[in-house]
Amino acid sequence: MPTISDVAKLAGVSVATVSRVINQKGNVLPKAEEAVRKAIAELNYSPNSIGRNLRQLKTNRILVLQPSIINPFYSHVVRGIDAAAHQAGYHIMLSDTNSDPERERQYLEMLESHVADGAILTTPCHLPEYYREFASRYPMVFCTEDYGDSPISSVTMDNVAAALDATRYLINLGHTKIAFLCVYGNRHTVAQRLKGYQLAMQEAGLAIRPEFFVEATAERDDLAAGVAQNIVRKFTALPDMPTAIFCTSDLIGMGAIRGLRECGFSVPEDISVFSFDDIDAAKLYDPMLSTVYIPKYKMGSKAVELLLERIQNPECKPRRELVQHEIRARESTRALNAGK
Repeated sequence: MPTISDVAKLAGVSVATVSRVINQKGNVLPKAEEAVRKAIAELNYSPNSIGRNLRQLKTNRILVLQPSIINPFYSHVVRGIDAAAHQAGYHIMLSDTNSDPERERQYLEMLESHVADGAILTTPCHLPEYYREFASRYPMVFCTEDYGDSPISSVTMDNVAAALDATRYLINLGHTKIAFLCVYGNRHTVAQRLKGYQLAMQEAGLAIRPEFFVEATAERDDLAAGVAQNIVRKFTALPDMPTAIFCTSDLIGMGAIRGLRECGFSVPEDISVFSFDDIDAAKLYDPMLSTVYIPKYKMGSKAVELLLERIQNPECKPRRELVQHEIRARESTRALNAGK
């Protein structure tokens, strides 16, 4: 049975445009309307009035999309979502997109069948503009991503400010040769943390050396540590090594420490490692990771609050809620001795 998405694809227009033609609401260009009606006839598509009426009913379910069920960062976010949803009388439907844009699209299209009242995306696969169409029809909230002035409500942290504070922390310990190590899972977040690092270095009048920037890509989040373990050797092969490495996640930091040990270096005696997220393992690792703490549970709980606000009042203005980060200094970093 053809869906409204099939009609939109064949007509070369958005689902929202098809909906406006069907419901005779809003302005549609004559050419677009003609394409929609032609596609409807060709596919023998029949708008289901029962289905439209069902959309006015509540399922008391929330669709939660996350990029990796393996990544421990998201476990606390999801716990926050689940607890807040349960308290409000909702259940969550948790789905793993594996950072696959097509899989994410398929999950979001489930909203057309009214399987849930709205969706929380913990790490979207696309830029925010992609979701405008879905958000115009279904309640949606971003959680963990910082998209600035996006028209979709979001719970975020200031990644630029957090990375700025983290780099300043290393500079205050006496480090001037600070490397930046990232393994891409989410390029948007990495770009923001890189900006914070660059701002701190420029602020301190320190050179941002190209050889101190190393990037790689992991197919899955759980592979990031292994990739970092291998590529950190690029730093150890330099004639003038960095004295500290800024890693864009705890998993990358752990991999970097393993790689440094394999090359015969001690952390933090020979080189300091600072990371991001403060997952549970950060406090159990040897050495315990110095890292940026992110209130993950709170982010999840707040995302539910914003989504329910949108469900209850679809016309409400989008809100951007910022949670506060903290620098957690532990064993993987140390102050440089005078003159080193």
